[in-house]
Amino acid sequence: VAYSFDSSLVATASDDCTARLWNTDTYACLYTLQHDDFVWAVAFSKLNRSVVASCSYDCTCKIWNISNGECLKTLEDSGATVYTIAWSPSNNTQLASGADDYKVRIW
Repeated sequence: VAYSFDSSLVATASDDCTARLWNTDTYACLYTLQHDDFVWAVAFSKLNRSVVASCSYDCTCKIWNISNGECLKTLEDSGATVYTIAWSPSNNTQLASGADDYKVRIW
């Protein structure tokens, strides 16, 4: 679970192969973001406030547009399940991921 920079959205990760974006005022699900397997984590960028990232058992990280739910980019992680992600606090395009191959990747 992660809050957006202004607390207007919450992103959730789920074992139903989705991440979801929720409006915190109305509790409505705004977008369902699809992966091919369990979604382990979500993270909002503090510098690029238009995106959220998710990572999955499907060995990918995905970057999503929070305005329309569109997948902007899929990052393939060498066949390793990706368990965690974090945006750089000083570079709005840099995402770090940790996977079950014991590697950290900087994208």
